[in-house]
Amino acid sequence: MNKIIGIHIKELRKREKLTQIQFSHRIGIDNSQLSKIEQGKLMPTLAQLIEIASKFNVSIDWLVNLSNTTTKETSEKALSDEGNIDKLNEKQVLERLNYLEQNIDSITNEKLKLIESKIIAGTLSTNKLLRIVLLQLDIDEKKINKIDKEDEMRI
Repeated sequence: MNKIIGIHIKELRKREKLTQIQFSHRIGIDNSQLSKIEQGKLMPTLAQLIEIASKFNVSIDWLVNLSNTTTKETSEKALSDEGNIDKLNEKQVLERLNYLEQNIDSITNEKLKLIESKIIAGTLSTNKLLRIVLLQLDIDEKKINKIDKEDEMRI
């Protein structure tokens, strides 16, 4: 998993046209640490993943390879789908809204702030929280896959 996360972070850094030094300064880490993360030799902390996701408008799902689309791509798809709503009947609109609700990141800003405060307070370790988040993301991915399969069976 470290290697995949590193590949995604490197891909994001290159897409933003930033050097390792520039990128590492933006997220508040040493560039040698970023190099190890990109090579898959070091797992980024939950706080670092949150910082990258918020500063560069990508989802944590994408960073940890649970989603193939970044937040930007998902937003663009939702906007393009919006224009097609008038062609759908009420039931299809409700199904599409339900599907979009299922795809919304389960970790809201409020939850992230709560997680951060617990890390700062020392009541939960970063590694334990990362495992909890990854487990939740895995559960969310399974729910999305189930919805996709149900949609395929209807067609």
